[in-house]
Amino acid sequence: MALAFPLSLISGSAYAHIPLRLSVVDQESSASPIIIDGTISFAVYSDFTGEDLKNGKRQAIRHVRFLHRAGETLKMEYLIPDTSQMRKMKKSQLPKVSVTSPSGKVEQLVINERTRFSKPYLPQDYFYLSRISKDAEAGVYTATIRAGRASSALVAIGYQEVPGEVLQFGTSTGRCPLPTKESGGIKDPVADQLIGMREDAAKLCAESNGWGYRVGERDGEFFALTKDYRIDRITVAIKNGVITDVIVG
Repeated sequence: MALAFPLSLISGSAYAHIPLRLSVVDQESSASPIIIDGTISFAVYSDFTGEDLKNGKRQAIRHVRFLHRAGETLKMEYLIPDTSQMRKMKKSQLPKVSVTSPSGKVEQLVINERTRFSKPYLPQDYFYLSRISKDAEAGVYTATIRAGRASSALVAIGYQEVPGEVLQFGTSTGRCPLPTKESGGIKDPVADQLIGMREDAAKLCAESNGWGYRVGERDGEFFALTKDYRIDRITVAIKNGVITDVIVG
């Protein structure tokens, strides 16, 4: 889990967007980072190079996920930097951005404008290409950026100017374990990666991996639990909102 703090970046209303830069690691949706609160302002950068398209690949892909709760607003904006490379591209050559809802509905962000956005604190100007704002479904959304050539895209998500958290995936402590289809249940070293995470991030991590999740202890108070043992469930201990211990079962 990464704790990010606002930097003055991009938004139509001069919001402070937290920067999140995607890489080739994020080409698999199931292992892409998850913004824990989709209402918080993030600027998600995707830079595609010739290396991304080597060995006959027709397109390069980046994914980022974000969580919404019932009653919230889904807000996304697609921008490109004002560079000579990007200015020369036809609409058909620009990166494609889509968003998949928790229920599986895919919506393409239609390029319907090219409105300049310029602020003195930015290293360069940008152009808005598309914006959407609508009632959100409860659950995890996936934003997907596809490019068929070297290019850059920026997807702005959310609207609140407050610190936000990103659930990152990997194999080290504090990162959500990478999804696996291996049988035999959750391994203890894998479960222990959640130690040090904040409670909401750990719960989201467990859900994204298909694990059962329950709280056995919180700030010294123990809870009555069923005594059945499940190899696909974790029981956590929490102190001051942070996971201090994880037991499989």
